[in-house]
Amino acid sequence: MKNESKAILKPLKDKLNSRCQNDKKREDAEQKHLSMTPCFCKGFTLIELLVVVLIIGILSAVALPQYRLAVAKTSFATMQPIVTALVQAQNLYHMENGVYSLSFSDLSIDPPAGGTIKPDSSGDGENISYKDFYCRLHNVRTNSVSVYCSGKYGYYRVEIGANNKHKRYCVVTTELNNADVFEKMCKSLGGVKDAERSSSEWIFYRLP
Repeated sequence: MKNESKAILKPLKDKLNSRCQNDKKREDAEQKHLSMTPCFCKGFTLIELLVVVLIIGILSAVALPQYRLAVAKTSFATMQPIVTALVQAQNLYHMENGVYSLSFSDLSIDPPAGGTIKPDSSGDGENISYKDFYCRLHNVRTNSVSVYCSGKYGYYRVEIGANNKHKRYCVVTTELNNADVFEKMCKSLGGVKDAERSSSEWIFYRLP
């Protein structure tokens, strides 16, 4: 009985072993084929690179002017309170003395926002120097004076006096590389071009 069972199971066992061996041979062959197959890594095509460069160029063309405009607005916003403080000091000085002053030391005010008083390079009056701009008193007469702060994009100017009380100007220096940016900023603040005051060097925008 035992011998008969062995005789019956032997062909099945042999068939199973044969199948396992065939499966192993097939797996070995597939593994060998894969190891011999070269790996081709796909890179970027020229068209894809050109598309990327084009997209970057478009983004730069749109974003860069907006960035410069934002910088100009920030610079202008920094100048405004300084000029306002100097105008108020000039008004107090005029009430006490009947004239305006060209010297910051005559005004009852310390340099606003940590500025440093220095003689003007032309020898005419003084400047208050800041990191990115400077402020000064200009065109002093008995009944009028202008106070302005000037930066790399242009300057903010306030004229005070009997004939031109508190005229506010956003002034563009046309020779600067970023003159178009500052001009857009002046217009965005509601500035209206003053053709009589403007010249080939400066464009005056009267602010409301």
